[in-house]
Amino acid sequence: MNQPYIIAELGINHNGNINTAREMVRQAKACGCSAVKIQFWTPQEFTTNTDELWNTFQDNKTTKEMADEVFKMAEELEIDCFGTPTSIEGAVFLSHYEPPYMKIGSDDTDNYYMLKQIARLNIPMILSTGMSSEKEVEKAVESIRSVNPALKIIIMLCSSKYPAQCYDYNENTLLYWLKKYHCSVGVSDHMAGNEFVYVMTSNGATFFEKHFTLDRSQEGQDHHFSVDPEGMTDYVQEIKNKHIIYCRNHKVLREDEKEEFKKYKKSLWTKTAVKKNEEISEENLIGLRPGSGISVKHYEKCLRGTFKRNIQAGVMLDWNDIGGVL
Repeated sequence: MNQPYIIAELGINHNGNINTAREMVRQAKACGCSAVKIQFWTPQEFTTNTDELWNTFQDNKTTKEMADEVFKMAEELEIDCFGTPTSIEGAVFLSHYEPPYMKIGSDDTDNYYMLKQIARLNIPMILSTGMSSEKEVEKAVESIRSVNPALKIIIMLCSSKYPAQCYDYNENTLLYWLKKYHCSVGVSDHMAGNEFVYVMTSNGATFFEKHFTLDRSQEGQDHHFSVDPEGMTDYVQEIKNKHIIYCRNHKVLREDEKEEFKKYKKSLWTKTAVKKNEEISEENLIGLRPGSGISVKHYEKCLRGTFKRNIQAGVMLDWNDIGGVL
């Protein structure tokens, strides 16, 4: 089964400070995250100076120097690192780091020309879907596959409300996408808590993204709805626990059950005293605890055999006692 892939979104929560960005990578690794993600852009690439958040974006953008430091730190700590560009040029720049994924933000889901150009970079794409209709999601996937049919795509259920509420997500969409697009699915989780993790995991989500901060009390656009290191540690553990519960598609004998197996499963024993060459039958064979002998699963097989020696009643059998069945 695919292990959950948990992304710490650094976003603008580094406050434009390289040292803070480096520390965020260290903390994300310590929390057990699979990856850190940066947003790589300049405000001029996606908005105008009439935007009320222009100054915030300008002051907190991820520069090329910061991107270098973040990717370098991630490599040292052996945690994945990739980014969200807002332009084709930004995607080309990020591609030079050979990232495992290229993230497409919700504001570019319908930027079909850009999607096609980024798809040509041949880097698996994670597609956020906030503010998008199903027709737009379908068109986005078609655009990517029209130029790179084999490219891996991960579609993320996303609400562009910050913070989001549970009713902003329709978890049934994940199962619908799994069947329709035959791709991995996940959630860009903008909710304040972890209570929705079990619903998303049980509906097939294997990718999880959460905004990350070192301190939620800091002033800034995104800190208040992000999770701090303690919250991220809890988030990661909650996902992993739920994944174990919901994402197996077959029964697994756990390592910690194997000792219990020996104690509580049944083995084959003589029910009565038997003689050499006597045929094995329901009258002289019984399954009893513990399970350290011939497993009771072989009961029917043993009924076709004979005993190879004289044996008292109440003796656990091994294969040296059974003849004519191997």
